[in-house]
Amino acid sequence: METEGNVFRCFKTRKDTILPTFDRWRPAIRERFLLHAHHSSPYERLLLDREKEVMTWKARTELESDIKEYERNLLLLDQTMTRTSPRNKRETS
Repeated sequence: METEGNVFRCFKTRKDTILPTFDRWRPAIRERFLLHAHHSSPYERLLLDREKEVMTWKARTELESDIKEYERNLLLLDQTMTRTSPRNKRETS
């Protein structure tokens, strides 16, 4: 099985020169990754927090809308039941 170093050695540049071993690349790759992770993490946290706020707001708005619709349907049902109740039919006849 190949190691990471062997994988990097098998690539060639445009001038057909072989790339240096992975051990030479490792510190630069690690530094670049850590710098990116360090600088992006506060912004990523802000984005994730904002996304969570938006999702909470959407869910709350949808829930409030469902409650209002339920209350309207309940009121309509009450009105319909009072109009069609047997006592009201006798009174109107």
